[in-house]
Amino acid sequence: NIKNTYTGVNFPGANTVVFIDSYFVINNPGTKQFWLSASYDGFYWDPLMYASKEAYTDNLSAVAVDNGSLVLLGEISQEYWQDTGDYPFPFVRIAGSPVDTGLAARFSVARCAGRLFYFGKSRRGGISVFTVENYIPVPVSTPDLDYLLNQYDNVSDAIAFSYRQNGHDFYQISFQQEGATWLYDATTQAWSVLQSGTATRHYGQFGTQLSNEIIVTDYRNGNMYILDAETFTDNGDEIARELITPHFFAGDSFNKLHVYRLRLDMQQGVGTRTGQGENPQIMLQVSRDGGYTYGNEMWTSFGAEGEFLRRAEWRRLGVSRNYVFKFRITDPVKVIFIGAAALATMADK
Repeated sequence: NIKNTYTGVNFPGANTVVFIDSYFVINNPGTKQFWLSASYDGFYWDPLMYASKEAYTDNLSAVAVDNGSLVLLGEISQEYWQDTGDYPFPFVRIAGSPVDTGLAARFSVARCAGRLFYFGKSRRGGISVFTVENYIPVPVSTPDLDYLLNQYDNVSDAIAFSYRQNGHDFYQISFQQEGATWLYDATTQAWSVLQSGTATRHYGQFGTQLSNEIIVTDYRNGNMYILDAETFTDNGDEIARELITPHFFAGDSFNKLHVYRLRLDMQQGVGTRTGQGENPQIMLQVSRDGGYTYGNEMWTSFGAEGEFLRRAEWRRLGVSRNYVFKFRITDPVKVIFIGAAALATMADK
């Protein structure tokens, strides 16, 4: 039977909910309390079936589940509880689990690569993206990324989801007011910026797995899409792929380098049969001042359909003490970067 009213007394309301060991668990907004439903019954809430996070004074922001334990995420703290089967309240805090790192954004919580991820902050200040290992939050965002995130005017509106695709586990987080999306590859531990079309962020807002498909919602209109690795546009809108290399210089000497040839190792011969991408192009720009400014765009093909031996290569790239190379592709084709090689010699000091 489907009930249309809550039969529990003083149901507190909630803004996060999880399911664990037959119970629905919610947080009571603006308090330290979390409540349990009746077993397998999210419509019945006993007014005595609640407890409070205990270790720190901050309120409870969200509840989560991590490897069979209940996680209470506060504004500046985190603690784990386990189901011991006790009566009348079955959950007990796990000794040694509380730490002084909490949530910076309530809806940034997601499980990725078998671990809990969230955008958090510590009681001592500073914000990072964390994963939890043995009850300890461990930053996965780099110091450089943390610096950029700390410049955002509002981080509390961040929304995240995770998915697995082509053998990689991804954690995707979007900052709504800032209009920015970052993607973490938990398999390679690499961070990327995501954008769709002319937007400064990715269209994907929420995501989930359904029948072996990754379903995402569009933040602009609520449309639902399949996140497909073999589709090379975002619902028809351009996807620009851009790679910026680390600094390239002559070891410890900092002598000038003369770069005669640069070759990008990538999948070739992936052009479309007709239309844009029939002869796919890749652009190179070279910076000789540490990445502050870039020179002219230099375009070359990386192979029409079947041209598997077509090399993406550039020659006579000049002399500098410090190079940064930027590659960019906007054609709707498959893009796989593998590596790069340069033929260079020392120039005069």
